[in-house]
Amino acid sequence: MGDIFTTRDLMGVRVEHAKKPGKRVGRVRHFIFHPSECKIVGFVVKRPDVALMFHRSDIFVALDGYQVSDGVVMINDDSESTGRAACKRLGISWDECVIWQGLPLMTEDEERLGYVGDVSFDGQTGDVISLKVDKGASADFLLGESELP
Repeated sequence: MGDIFTTRDLMGVRVEHAKKPGKRVGRVRHFIFHPSECKIVGFVVKRPDVALMFHRSDIFVALDGYQVSDGVVMINDDSESTGRAACKRLGISWDECVIWQGLPLMTEDEERLGYVGDVSFDGQTGDVISLKVDKGASADFLLGESELP
């Protein structure tokens, strides 16, 4: 088993290329989940706009395409760590992948529990270990947080 991360740990963290340390690529924006398995396949990096005017497209980074060093996510040098090449190598379709954060969380009897919040996962395999049920800030404060394995 690899290092255990949570989506909250890495959300918003600075991202750089391993071959150009110190040169900012962007920040971790969303985590991407496999369409049919309970695992994370990678994340999306939000790149800064050029001259604060021209939008730059986000970058997909495969789960095995980075390392965390001194609180910074470093993207690997190889071309198969990002984008369509990473999706092809992982055998997934970008259009079928899912962003879980914020989705309604329901029982099999369609009873609403809340929303998907923070997700704990194995940093090496991407397997989801647990997720926290987000019921809203006031409900979480008054009733406490629930975690589902």
